[in-house]
Amino acid sequence: MHCHATHSTTLTEPKTGRPAPSETDLEPRIAKLFDPRQPVRHVLPDHSILLQGEPADTLYQIVSGTVRCCTFSEDGVRQIFRFAGAGDYLGFADFETWHFTAEAVDHVILRAVPRPRAEAAIAQNPSLQVALRAMMVRGLAARERHMFMLAYMPAEDRLYRFLTDLAARRGASGFTVLPMKRRDIADHIGLTFETVSRGFSSLKRKRAIEMRGNDRFRIHSDDLLLAA
Repeated sequence: MHCHATHSTTLTEPKTGRPAPSETDLEPRIAKLFDPRQPVRHVLPDHSILLQGEPADTLYQIVSGTVRCCTFSEDGVRQIFRFAGAGDYLGFADFETWHFTAEAVDHVILRAVPRPRAEAAIAQNPSLQVALRAMMVRGLAARERHMFMLAYMPAEDRLYRFLTDLAARRGASGFTVLPMKRRDIADHIGLTFETVSRGFSSLKRKRAIEMRGNDRFRIHSDDLLLAA
C-alpha cells in the first residue's frame, strides 16, 4: 500500500510574517467571541442543536457534553463525521445554511453568538483570523485522517483507533467515559452495530482494552493498531 506524503503548513501572523502562536495561545482568542455572562443553552440527550439545511445564523461553543455531527444521504443513511466535546466549536465552517445536523449525545451545555456579530469581530481582528485559520486546518487534517481510516483500516483497527483517539482527547489517565452508543460508533467508523459489538469483545479478549460496565474503558496495549 502506498500513500502520498502530506505537507505541513506554517501559519503566520498577518502583516508581520511571524509564525502563528501555538494552539494554547490561539484558543482564548476564539473563546472571547462568546460572552460568558450570557445565558447558556441546555440540550438534552438525543435532541437536535442544529439541522442540516436550516439557516446557519449562530455560532456555538460547547461548554460541556458530547455532540454528534452527522450528515444524511437521500435514502436516510447516517454518517457521523465528528464527535465534538467541551471546548470545541460549531458553525465556523458554514455560511448560509448548515451542511450537517448536530445532536446531543448526552447533556450538552452551549454558549452561542449571532453569526453577524462574530463575523464583524473577526473582520476587525487579524490575530483572531489566524486563530480561526489554524482551527480550520486542524479540522481538515482530522477529516483526512478519518477518511483514511474508513478507506484502509480493518474493522477492529478502526474501533481501536477510535477508542485511543477518544482517550487522548479526553486526557484520561485511567478509565475514559464512553458517552455514545455502539450504534453511534458504528455510524462514525463505517461499520455495522454487530461488527462494533464483536470488536469490543475481541479487544477485551486480547486485553487491548479493559471495560468497566458498558460506558467506561481503559487502553492497555498499542500493539494492535497496525495501520497508521
